[in-house]
Amino acid sequence: MMDTMYTTGFGFSALWALHILSVIAFFTGLLFIIVLAIRTFSAAQLKKWAVSLMVIGAVACLFTIAVRGTPWMHAGSGMGGNMRMMKMDNMGGMMEHDDDDMMDMSMDDMSGMLEGLSGDEFDAAFIQGMIPHHQGAIDMANAALTSSKHAEIQKMAKDIMSAQQQEIDQMRQWQKSWGYQE
Repeated sequence: MMDTMYTTGFGFSALWALHILSVIAFFTGLLFIIVLAIRTFSAAQLKKWAVSLMVIGAVACLFTIAVRGTPWMHAGSGMGGNMRMMKMDNMGGMMEHDDDDMMDMSMDDMSGMLEGLSGDEFDAAFIQGMIPHHQGAIDMANAALTSSKHAEIQKMAKDIMSAQQQEIDQMRQWQKSWGYQE
């Protein structure tokens, strides 16, 4: 576990930079999964959703880079798809939900679970993996609402929470409609 609550100065900046790198690595891996999904999906509706998610992910990455700058960008470049999503002690247990095992998976692990699947099996597995991913984004955005210094981050957090919840609701509706209930 990582505790940044009492870390200040350069130490906090370094930890925050590593966190941002993990978010960028996560979204980069997610983009690869979405490209795979676009090539594999059988449902046109889900394909359209995947394209919009890819655009949102790319915009979020670019925004993160613009806000944080680039001096630290190459520090963790070797971690790539093997980087795990960080769970921070000071997030108040917000990320402790039923899908903790999904939150601990690297992007390579998530891509691997889709490998060889197609049609309904692929669609069901993709949705099952995306719901905890979206919930993790909501949890992190909720932390940003209370902990962020900048109004821009707080606004982005609200937008993320709204968009991700709408997508979770949509995916759950698809699960029900298509008979993919968990």
